[in-house]
Amino acid sequence: MPDLAEVTEQIRARVSAAGPLAKSYKLDFGDMGKIHIADGAVSNDDGPADCTIHIDFSDFLSLASGQLDPMGAFMSGKMKIDGNPMDALALQPVLKG
Repeated sequence: MPDLAEVTEQIRARVSAAGPLAKSYKLDFGDMGKIHIADGAVSNDDGPADCTIHIDFSDFLSLASGQLDPMGAFMSGKMKIDGNPMDALALQPVLKG
């Protein structure tokens, strides 16, 4: 199972390939840490974001691998979104591996 540093690096490579996103994002894994995406940069800093996704790290890995459906995760409460949920959809291509 990848750790936070490996996942951060994978997302950094995907954002670099896709180009800067229109919004800023934060993936909040609670005690496991955070991934902040803004202006084409990806870090583990806890900065402000237009859209924050709260999800357990293991659930995030399942989501990224396609084993967990994003809508199912949201509806069941495994994933919570601060901000516009439609903004979170724009992040999907960067997260799927």
